[in-house]
Amino acid sequence: MNVSGKAQPVTVVPYKEAGGRRTALILAQPPRDDDVTERHLRSLFGLTPSEATVAVMIAEGMSGPAIAARRGTAYETIRAQTKAIASKLRCARQTDIAILVRALPLHC
Repeated sequence: MNVSGKAQPVTVVPYKEAGGRRTALILAQPPRDDDVTERHLRSLFGLTPSEATVAVMIAEGMSGPAIAARRGTAYETIRAQTKAIASKLRCARQTDIAILVRALPLHC
């Protein structure tokens, strides 16, 4: 977790030092500004504000039911928004949406 309390993806790389000591390098991705990411999604792909928010939540690894609960909407609404997002981003799967959103540069 980062200081804001949000989960932050990390990569753990085993590393063997000279002398045989074993260590792990922990590489963290820089935190994203969700507002900037949502604006980019809206301008680049024509997502609605709600779709952009859902796309960011998908990229954070949230499930459809979890997104619905957090947003206070029906799961069917999130499913419809996810299908619209996938169509606009030309993605076949929810995983593809997450990969594309996470790959966006921090500043477009």
